[in-house]
Amino acid sequence: MQNREIKDLLLLASPHFEDTIKVRGGAYYRENKVSIIQDSPTQLHAMVMGSKHYEIELAWQDSNFIKASCTCPYFMDIGGCKHLWATILKAARTEAKFACIDHPIKRLVFEFNEEVPFGDDDDDWEEDWEDDFVEPEQKEPPWPPVNVEEVILQRAIDRVMAGNGFYRTILKTERPPVALQTRIYAAIEQIQNESTWQYVLQNVGNQKSTDTPNPTIFKRPRRIWYVLKEGPLSRHDPTSLTVFLYREEMRKNETWSNFSPCTVKIEDLDGYDPSDRPILEMMIPFAMDSSGYNYRSSMFPENVRLSIAKIPKSYFEIFFAKVSGEGKLRLLDNNGLIPATLNSAFPIFVEISFLERPDSAYQMMIIFKRDQCNGPVIKHIARICDDIYIFDGVLTRVKDRKILNALRLAKDHQHGMNILPQEFFSFYMQASALFGINTISLPDKIKIKDEAMPLNAKLVLISKGPNPEYMQGHLELKYGEITYSAPLGISPEISTQEIIGVFPDGENVQAMKRMHRDRPRENMIANAFLAISELQWISSESSFRIPKMSLFPLAQGLSSLDVPIYIEDKRVHAAKTFGMSISSGIDWFDLSAKMTFGDQTFNMPELLQAIADRKGMIEIGKLSLGILPNDYLKRFEKLAALNPELVDGHVRFKASQGILLDYLLAEMGGMKLDRKFTKWRAELANLNGISPMNPPKSFKGKLRDYQKVGLAWLDFLQRMSLGGCLADDMGLGKTIQVLALLALKKENSSGKRPPSLIVAPKTVVCNWSAEASKFTPTLKVLVYQEGERKKTWDELRKYDLILTSYHIVRRDIVFLKDIVFDDIILDEAQSIKNSTAQITKAVRLLKCNHRLALSGTPVENHIGELFSIFDFLNPGLFSHSFSKNYSHAEDSDLSQILNALRPLILRRKKSEVLKDLPEKEEHTLYVDLPPGQKKTYEELKTYYHTLLSSKIEQDGMGKNQMNILEALLRLRQSACHPALLKDHKVGVSQESGKLDVLFEKLEILLEEGHKALVFSQFTSLLQIVAQGLDQRKIRYEYLDGQSTKRQESVDNFQSSEGPTVFLISLKAGGLGLNLTAADYCFILDPWWNPAAEAQAIDRAHRIGQTRKVTAYRLISKNTVEEKILDLQSKKRDLANAIMCSDHSFLRKMTREDFQYLFS
Repeated sequence: MQNREIKDLLLLASPHFEDTIKVRGGAYYRENKVSIIQDSPTQLHAMVMGSKHYEIELAWQDSNFIKASCTCPYFMDIGGCKHLWATILKAARTEAKFACIDHPIKRLVFEFNEEVPFGDDDDDWEEDWEDDFVEPEQKEPPWPPVNVEEVILQRAIDRVMAGNGFYRTILKTERPPVALQTRIYAAIEQIQNESTWQYVLQNVGNQKSTDTPNPTIFKRPRRIWYVLKEGPLSRHDPTSLTVFLYREEMRKNETWSNFSPCTVKIEDLDGYDPSDRPILEMMIPFAMDSSGYNYRSSMFPENVRLSIAKIPKSYFEIFFAKVSGEGKLRLLDNNGLIPATLNSAFPIFVEISFLERPDSAYQMMIIFKRDQCNGPVIKHIARICDDIYIFDGVLTRVKDRKILNALRLAKDHQHGMNILPQEFFSFYMQASALFGINTISLPDKIKIKDEAMPLNAKLVLISKGPNPEYMQGHLELKYGEITYSAPLGISPEISTQEIIGVFPDGENVQAMKRMHRDRPRENMIANAFLAISELQWISSESSFRIPKMSLFPLAQGLSSLDVPIYIEDKRVHAAKTFGMSISSGIDWFDLSAKMTFGDQTFNMPELLQAIADRKGMIEIGKLSLGILPNDYLKRFEKLAALNPELVDGHVRFKASQGILLDYLLAEMGGMKLDRKFTKWRAELANLNGISPMNPPKSFKGKLRDYQKVGLAWLDFLQRMSLGGCLADDMGLGKTIQVLALLALKKENSSGKRPPSLIVAPKTVVCNWSAEASKFTPTLKVLVYQEGERKKTWDELRKYDLILTSYHIVRRDIVFLKDIVFDDIILDEAQSIKNSTAQITKAVRLLKCNHRLALSGTPVENHIGELFSIFDFLNPGLFSHSFSKNYSHAEDSDLSQILNALRPLILRRKKSEVLKDLPEKEEHTLYVDLPPGQKKTYEELKTYYHTLLSSKIEQDGMGKNQMNILEALLRLRQSACHPALLKDHKVGVSQESGKLDVLFEKLEILLEEGHKALVFSQFTSLLQIVAQGLDQRKIRYEYLDGQSTKRQESVDNFQSSEGPTVFLISLKAGGLGLNLTAADYCFILDPWWNPAAEAQAIDRAHRIGQTRKVTAYRLISKNTVEEKILDLQSKKRDLANAIMCSDHSFLRKMTREDFQYLFS
C-alpha cells in the first residue's frame, strides 16, 4: 500500500513528462530495464538500459524539493525523459526508501550536467525527439500553487469528451491513489450516462482552447522579424543564442509601422505568414517567458507565448539557415533593424598595422577584411554569442582561434593600443603567437632584412604497432627553435604562412631579421612522400602509416635531401654500394659480398647474421640501423635461412643448394662468377631446350613423345647430379619412363653398377614387378619382401633392380642404411611428406648416387610437404630453419621458391599431352535416406549432440577432440549404412539409400556392357556391397589391405571375360592400379581430399582408356556428409581433414562448426 509521500512523488513528477514519454517510461519499467544501484532516504541512484546504459540520480535538497538528472542526451536538451520516468515509477511501485519519507515534497527540479555532450547520435534521443520537441530547462521558476488531483481529473475528463480513450494511459502511468481513481471513474460514468451536448454546454465557459482552435484573423497584415542583439560580453550564454521576435503592421496608408517586440500565441500561429509557422514551431521548445524562465516548467505547455527563445548552438546551422532563407533575419543596433544572412564559410582575414605617434610610440590598429590582400574592409562587427558574429550583415561562426583572439582584442581596444619602441620586439613576438605572424605589417621605421631560414627535417618512426606490416610516424620540420609535425612536409599551422619568425638584428631595437620558409626543399620532401602510393595519412594524430616494404625507396629519396630517418632512437641508413662474387669448390659454392651503410661496410656473413637477428633490419652499432632494397632483403632472408657455413668473410653453400643460390642471385646486378659456376649455370639453363631421347634397344615398348622428353630430363638430372621429382598426372606412364632410364643406364654402363632401389607402397610393388618384366626383361629384378629379407649384400648386388615397400625399409633400415645403391627411386613420394614421420627419417638414411621421386601429387596441403621430398632428393638443400620458416609461405615467397625448384620438377597434365584420351565426367548424386535409416541417423545425431554439448560446455573444445572425431565417424557410417554401427546404443536399420541407388545404377550399366569400380574407405561397407552382388549373381573382384593376390585380381578384371565390378578400399587401391577396363566409378563415401579422390578415378582414366569415364560421388541428403560438402568452400582445411583422417582440423574447429555439423 502506497503512503502519501509516494503518491506525492508520482503526482508532483507527472506534469514534467509528456504522455508519450510516460508511456515509454512505463514500458521500460514493466520490461525490468531499471536497476536501482543505491537507495537511501536522501538519494537514489539507478541505471536504465536504453540503447545504452544511462545513469539517473534523485536527491533531496533542503528537505523540500527533489533534484533529478539523467545522462541521456534527450534529458540534457529537453528535460523529463522516459528513463527518469521509469525510475520514478520503480521507486514508487517498489516503495524505495527514497520515496518513503515524512516531510512534504514541494518541487521537482531538473539538474543539467554540462559535461554530457549533446547530439551523440543516440537512438533514445532521436526516438523521443520525434514526439516531444520541448525546451531544455535553464532555470527553475517558482513553483506555482496548483491542485494536482484536480488537474489529473480534468485531463482525464477532457480526453473522454474529445472521444479519446487515452485517459487509461493516465491511470496506468500516473497511478493516482484509489480515492482519485474512484472520482475519475465516477466522472466518466456520469459523462457516458448523460447527453454529451449537455456536458459540453454546461462546461463551455470553463474550458480552455480545444486541440484544434480556430485561427485568429488579424485585421491588418503583419510581419515578424527574428532579431539578434549585441550585448555586453558578461551577459552572453556560451551555449545558446537569444532570438527576439519583433513585429511590424501595415498602416492604413499601406506603409509599415515601426518595429516593436511582440508575443505570439500558439493558437495564433495560423494567422501569420505561412513561412513563419515552421520557424515559430522550431522556436517553441526553446521559448522563454519575460523573466527568462523556460516554459518547460509550466503545468500547461499549451500556454507558451513566443517572444524570446534561446536556440542551442547545436541548432545554429539548422535554425538560422531557415530564417535566413526566408529573409527574416535581422540585427538590432543603434541604426534599427539591419538585414542579415547566414554564411558559414564567410572568409575573414586580420590585418594589424601601426601608426607612428608624435611621441615615437607606435599605435596598433586592427582591421578585418573579406579578402587576404585587397578585399573590402569589414565596417560593422557584432558579437552575438562567444564565437558567433555578424560581419556587415553576415552571420557566421568563427572557428579560427587566432581570428577570435584578434576580435576580442579589437573589442577591448577599439581605438588601438600604444607600444613603445623598446617594447616593440617583445610585443611583436607575443602578438605573432596570438594572431599569426602573417597578419602583422611592420612600421616603416623598423628595418627588416629577409633571409631564408635553414630547414632541418627528420622522419621519426615507431616499429611496434597494431599492424606488423606498417610503421607509424611523423615528419618533423624544424626552423630554428620552431618544430612542426607535418603531413607530407606541409604543416596545417603554416600551410599559407611564408614567414617563420622575426628576430632582432644586432643591438638595434628597430632592426629585425624576417626568416622565410624554404619552400623548394619542403616541396622536394613532400614529393619523396607522395611517391609512396601506400602511404596512409592519419589526420587525427598528425601522423601517417607507411608499409615496411616502402621504407627503402623512401629512405633513398630522403637521403638525397639530407633528411634522416629514425626508428625509435636509431638512425636508419639505406644501403649504398654493393658487390658480390661466387667461387666454386669440390662440393660447395662460396658467396662473398660487401655492402655500405653510411660510413660502415659489412661482408656477407655479417649481413646474413644481422638479417637473421633483426628480421629485416641490420644492426649497425648501438645507434644505427641499415635497410636493404626490398627484393634484396627477401632473397637474403632466404639465403640466411639456408643456414650456410660462415668461412673467412664469406658464406659457404652445399653443392645441392646451388640451384637455390643461382635463382636467388640471378637478378641481382654486379655479380662476379668463377668459371666452374658459370659453366654449371649454363648447363642448367640448357634444360629449357632439352630434346626428346629414344629409349635403348633393350626397352620392349614404345614411348610417346612426352615420355621421351621425360627420359631426356631424367638423364639430364643424372649428369648434373641433381635429384628431381617426376610429377606427371596419374596415368601418364611415370613407371615406364623410369624403367627406360634404368635400361639406358645399364646399356651405357661399362662395368657392373650397384643395384637401384625402388621404394613404393606395398600394394604397388607387384605392379612394378609386372611392368619391369614386360618392358625391361634384361633387368634382373628382386622383390625384397618378407621372404627375401635374409639376403646378404653380396646376394643383393647380383640384381639390377630391387623392389620393396616403405614398410620394409622402415623395418630393415639398420641393414639397408649401410648399402650404397646406384639409384633410389621413391614411388608415390608423398608418403614421406611428413618430415617428422618414422618412414621419412628411415628413407633419408639410405645412401645412393642418384635420387628420384615420383608423385602425381607432391603437394597435397602445403609447401612444407615438397620441402620434405626435396630434402631426400638433394640432402642439405633446405635447412631445418628454412623448412620451418617457409612451410606456410605467402604467395610471393611461395612463387619464388617454386620458380627456383622448377628445373627439378617435371609435371605434365593429361589435358596437355594426351589429346586422344577420352573425356572424364564427375557427378554428385544426392540420396534420400529411407525411413529406417533416417530414424537411426537422427537418434545417433541427437545422442552425440546431447553428449558432446555438455562435455564441451564443461571442458571446452580442446579436451573433446577425439570424442568429436568419433562422433563424426559414426555419423558418416550411419549415412552410408546403419549396419556399420556395431555395438552402438541406437536401434539399427538394415536400409541404405546409397546401396539402393548403387545397385540400381549397376544393373543398368552392366546390362549395357560397362564395367565399374566401387570405392569406399570402410571395408565393412564393401563386404555388405559384396553380399548384395552375390545375391544378384553379379561377378566382382575385391581388393583391400588384406588381399594377397593383388595383380591376379587386376588381371582378371582387365580381361574381357572377367568380372564386371571391382570393389576397392581407398588405402589398398588408390595407388598404382591400371584398371582401364572400367569406364564408371562410384565413390560411396567421399573423403573430400581432391588429390586422393582424383587418384581413385584415375585408375580408369589413364593411358589405354578408349571410352569416356564417368564418376559418381554419392552424398546422403540432410546429413553430416552434405554439411561437410558445404563447409568445403568455407573451411577447406576442416572438410579435407575430416575425410582424410588428419586430426589437425580439430584444432581449428569452433563451437559454431560443431553446432552446424551436429544440428
